[in-house]
Amino acid sequence: MQPAMPGEWRWVAGRTLLFEPAEDWPARQTYTVRWDEALFAPGLEFARLDAEFTTPGFTANLDEYVFYQDPVDKNERRLVATLSFTHPVNPDSLRQKLSLNMRPSGSTVNSRPAELQNQITFDATARTAYINSATVAIPDNENYATLQVDAGVEPIAGPARLEDKIVASVRIPDVGSYFRASAASVIIASGDDDRPQQSLILEFT
Repeated sequence: MQPAMPGEWRWVAGRTLLFEPAEDWPARQTYTVRWDEALFAPGLEFARLDAEFTTPGFTANLDEYVFYQDPVDKNERRLVATLSFTHPVNPDSLRQKLSLNMRPSGSTVNSRPAELQNQITFDATARTAYINSATVAIPDNENYATLQVDAGVEPIAGPARLEDKIVASVRIPDVGSYFRASAASVIIASGDDDRPQQSLILEFT
């Protein structure tokens, strides 16, 4: 096999030869497999003794992007995102291509967004990336934070690159709407004595 790939060849049946790689296939790598004619019964004629295949490309998906409020610490508010990749991603490449931006509170679309500090961690396979921003203050005016991953992110192995950029925005509520009653309803339920009791249910943001 060219380029070389560590792994094991074995016959599954008399007509099927299986190759199991010892490591992940590189992204969008073209391989050529050649067989020695001596492997087969003598006297056979072959149209060709090689085959070519290309491994799948490198893609990413934004699984989650939210404004997170810690349920215990009221001052702990962050932007949290999860990215998943089809192949192990190069950590340095992702850090160079990923940005979190938000315009100053009350500014117009003509204002230049300010970059938010963030930290990226990875799972054991390097196929999932977790992004956590620095603490975000509640603005005076409603705002939006934009996450962007530019095209060109590299996998750990293979010549493929991320072809399409990823852009998503999440709403940051203002001080007037951050904490409020979002819904109110009245229900009638039976009490311990089976008599109807009226209850008011309030939901808060």
